Amino acid sequence: MKRLAKVSFVWFFQFFAQFFIPRKEGYACAIGCIDGRCFEAVIRYCRKKYRVQWVDFRTMAGVNAVLSSGSDTCAIDDIMRDVIVSKRNHKSKVIVIVGHSRCAGNPTERQQQEKHLRQAKKIVEFHEIDVPTELLWVDVDRQTCEAISAHNTDETSSVKVIVE
Repeated sequence: MKRLAKVSFVWFFQFFAQFFIPRKEGYACAIGCIDGRCFEAVIRYCRKKYRVQWVDFRTMAGVNAVLSSGSDTCAIDDIMRDVIVSKRNHKSKVIVIVGHSRCAGNPTERQQQEKHLRQAKKIVEFHEIDVPTELLWVDVDRQTCEAISAHNTDETSSVKVIVE
């Protein structure tokens, strides 16, 4: 009898939860470094904040420095082509530009990388993708993400997602 009651409760919860708990669906697009230590934290962050199921990744070593310099137009065009594909074909809800600690492709301090992220955001927004663009910092040692202010301040939005 206990088993039947337990099964009934589980069925009841699962049935009604579909009407009240929003499902994760859709895509986000992340522009980030090739360092695999960041991927899981970025996926969890996007799933939690934007309620998406999938994250398209466009990776390149030190991508925030590449975008911010603006000098490698071929690389920027390639990146933006992939972001546009993500937006058009997967209907991505947001573009997240990611910087991270201990980056081999952009071996600078966090403050410098944040400047690169802000400049990279301007480059991405110049292409008029028409979805929100967010800046994200990943601490690869603690597997936490923090939203970075788009303005040149010392503030961070402090949305931390800890990967279990």
